[in-house]
Amino acid sequence: MKKALKYIAIVLISLLVLLLTLPLSIYIPAVQRWGKNEISGYVGRSTGMELSIGKLSLKFPFRLQIDDILLLTSSRDTLLQSSSIQVGVAPAALLRGQVQIQKIALNETLFRFSNSDSTLLLSANIKQFSTQKANVNLKDYHISLLSTRLDGGEITLNLSESSPDTVSAESAPLNWSISVGEIGLSNIHYSMQMKPSIENLDASIQKARLLQGEIDLYGQSVRVSEAIIDKGDYRYYPGSGSGNNEAEPEENDADTIVSPPWTV
Repeated sequence: MKKALKYIAIVLISLLVLLLTLPLSIYIPAVQRWGKNEISGYVGRSTGMELSIGKLSLKFPFRLQIDDILLLTSSRDTLLQSSSIQVGVAPAALLRGQVQIQKIALNETLFRFSNSDSTLLLSANIKQFSTQKANVNLKDYHISLLSTRLDGGEITLNLSESSPDTVSAESAPLNWSISVGEIGLSNIHYSMQMKPSIENLDASIQKARLLQGEIDLYGQSVRVSEAIIDKGDYRYYPGSGSGNNEAEPEENDADTIVSPPWTV
């Protein structure tokens, strides 16, 4: 009887140790290497895309860093490429239905997206991006960002008229809202084409700050309390569908422009 109780106690203690050890095992480098391969395989099986990761490391309590990440579409076009992505999360907040992000940082990141009929082409080549003290409320569908920085970026957006859909269906708008305390921009170049209305819109910003921004994805509106642009310029070339027959270009140089609260 005593031996049976002893064996049962050993089994229970062993299970307890195992349960306590399993969560901690993800911090072991060998387990992280195994997890990196499993993640790449899962992405391939579930999406048809190809994901490769140079190195994945997780530090206590939850500081994740991914180096040399490359994500290819099923047609082997580059969707995402980055030299490093860092994410820091507070795990305890998940129990309250919130995701508290202490830090997100991207370095040397390339993002390219094209829809199925190539009527939307978006390309973003970003040198450095970081945001701190972000909170995602999964219950209220709200994202709060304290401070965001974008340093060095080449962003291109091309829009064209889409062909009629064979099936008419409208997707429901996202019921999310985003509030931003401050956005800092430096050395940003943005170009846009939306033919036939816009032949080309070209903007360069050396330094800018956006304060107290509100983005409503459901209502499709953007509100900024204050925008400060220091040393920027833009060029606008209207297209044939803009109502301007001569399509004369507009140019402007900006040096420290402060705007009152405005809404888009």
